Amino acid sequence: MKKIISALLLCLPAGFVHAAGPYDGIWTVDGLPEAGYIMTSENSGRLIFVGLNPPDVDGSRRWGASWGDIKEGTVRLTRLINDNIDAVTDVVFTSPTTLTLTQRSCRPINPNYNCSLPNGVPYTASKIW
Repeated sequence: MKKIISALLLCLPAGFVHAAGPYDGIWTVDGLPEAGYIMTSENSGRLIFVGLNPPDVDGSRRWGASWGDIKEGTVRLTRLINDNIDAVTDVVFTSPTTLTLTQRSCRPINPNYNCSLPNGVPYTASKIW
């Protein structure tokens, strides 16, 4: 619970207290419905990227937060909060409603968890809100 509250508090200065910026929104990964949703929020050149995944087979919810400095629509994300993986992901905002994400590296932290995306494969996401 402390991690959830911490993540929400981090989002406050990152964009929820002012009008939405061009990178703020909720996204879904095209062709990967099992990926769930992505929430992005940017403030002063820092992007927070939160993945909200569907429940695992055992019913437990999965989510994680990453962050990075954004410049000209491009950001390299590193782990902020995630009990399962330590990943590095590149994100490029290709338009106001599309982005491309490519996982560069992934290391499981939880021994019972596997990285779900292959390294080096680009995925397109669409803004839904």
